Amino acid sequence: MKKEDEYHRFLSSAIEQSSEGIAIADLDDTVKYVNPAWAKMHGYDSPEELIGRSFWIFHNREQLAQTVKPFIRAVNEKGRNSGELEHIRQDGTPFTTMMTTTLLKDGQGMPVAILGIARDITGDKRAEQELKHSSEVSETILNSMNDAVSLIDTDDLHIIDVNRAFQKQYGLSKEDIIGRPCYEVTHNRREPCCPP
Repeated sequence: MKKEDEYHRFLSSAIEQSSEGIAIADLDDTVKYVNPAWAKMHGYDSPEELIGRSFWIFHNREQLAQTVKPFIRAVNEKGRNSGELEHIRQDGTPFTTMMTTTLLKDGQGMPVAILGIARDITGDKRAEQELKHSSEVSETILNSMNDAVSLIDTDDLHIIDVNRAFQKQYGLSKEDIIGRPCYEVTHNRREPCCPP
């Protein structure tokens, strides 16, 4: 019994200290448990202020209709679902999570609750959009140049990108050029003039 108590204390401590938000709601959508990370992620000071509230407070109407209810429907059908899911903070600010939700069952296999584990990926999404924008700007600049330009991997001398002027000069599409050795495209050779 002592080992079992130690195990439960250890498990409880791990869940409490997890950097990912963890929440459990019963089948009536009432919050039964949230860890500190879940509370903080949603803009609350402590988990205690969320216990007994409706699980739907973590989403706005639009999110519920468009993504949350279909996501939960998949959990009920398959027993588990994962993917990006929009949430809101206490002040109504939306944010994106990577969510894994599992239907918890009792010893007889009957559903009793829903477990949700969420990681706030707002920063990741912002960085992804900034990278996409930066890439689009770079491509615009590259394609506005009149000179033929190619970007080459210095390890194996394979072409990784070209501008329109390069494609026009060699009479090849980007798809026909990318991944080929530069000397094969520009000098019609099978081997480099000098080793890489």
